[in-house]
Amino acid sequence: MPQENEVVETELVSEADSLSEARREVLSRVPQGRFILSERVIADGAIRATRASGDTNEDAYAAAERQLPVGMTVVSRKEVQARRRRVIAVSAPDEPVARKLVTGQLAKRERVDTLVQLTPGAGGFLGIGRKLPQWQAEVLSAAEVEISFKCRAKLVVRVGGRPKSWAELLSAIAASRDTALARQLDADFPYQCAFVRTVQKTGEPGYFGKIPFSTVNERAIAVAKHYVDNTSVPGVSGKLCSPMDPDRYVVVSDGRVGKASSMETLVSDSLIMSAASCLGRHNISQFDPAAVGVAAVTAIMHYAEIPVVRYCFSLAYLSRVRENHAIDLNQVLVTVYKGVESLLLEIYDELPEGGVITDTHVEQKALTILAAA
Repeated sequence: MPQENEVVETELVSEADSLSEARREVLSRVPQGRFILSERVIADGAIRATRASGDTNEDAYAAAERQLPVGMTVVSRKEVQARRRRVIAVSAPDEPVARKLVTGQLAKRERVDTLVQLTPGAGGFLGIGRKLPQWQAEVLSAAEVEISFKCRAKLVVRVGGRPKSWAELLSAIAASRDTALARQLDADFPYQCAFVRTVQKTGEPGYFGKIPFSTVNERAIAVAKHYVDNTSVPGVSGKLCSPMDPDRYVVVSDGRVGKASSMETLVSDSLIMSAASCLGRHNISQFDPAAVGVAAVTAIMHYAEIPVVRYCFSLAYLSRVRENHAIDLNQVLVTVYKGVESLLLEIYDELPEGGVITDTHVEQKALTILAAA
């Protein structure tokens, strides 16, 4: 039995002329304070077509009608190809060879109706003037028709209380757009909802698979911010280079986020370039700041695309805009890239001799940050 105050999940079924109408109808029946946690489309209401052929249009239409689903509405009927006959003439020593030659010339949906010998041929004298028998085939092309039809859209939704997973949250967001339920989701899951808006992957639940779906604690946000705001390079390497410029990432002219590389960043960029496994084999001079900088930024952007890493450092930005919900997607990237760069330098300092930075290294570090208590 359900516990006191426990919300019992229920299923609602909706049918309409279109899927969007079915969604609107079922949303109007969701009880106050409940959310749509999943949706199963039984029929999408789209127009479809079936084709069939026969000796006559009537035969073809009858065959096509036998393929139609129950409860559909016919939208249109049309002839795709009319029944027709044509003649093919061949020279062959006997009927099997003649039939084979004719068959090789048939188009799709054609068949040999009749095959007759017109002339018997002649043996000639010593092979001179020899003529093969002449054959004529009548070829029949079947009639082909198409019937377009439409079934009513039908969907089944699962309705319950607060979402308990990213998949349920995505379903709730998709169904509750521009409603009081959407505002309630923002209030209950401020960071998760804001993150979904930044990555714009509402229809890709698999993207969020490795991201913990739990309450975001302030300690985790503080740790993420520490990485983002850090400007020092850890370990012995930090003694060889200047602190990183806090404003090293900027929005460049084409609207993308870029990083300013210089001799001051050469050491930190070189460390990342030399250990990032995602770069593969490379042959870049350590004294070419531009090339080293490009390689380092390529690695940083690669690791920043790992979903749990993106989420981890997005929290540092989202915590600052939580109240007004004004999200600048470029500034989200600036924040994430700073955090990833600092994290990569920390991992480099922890590597054994000859070690490399892998996706797993970075992913596990991000998970550790999110689990900070």
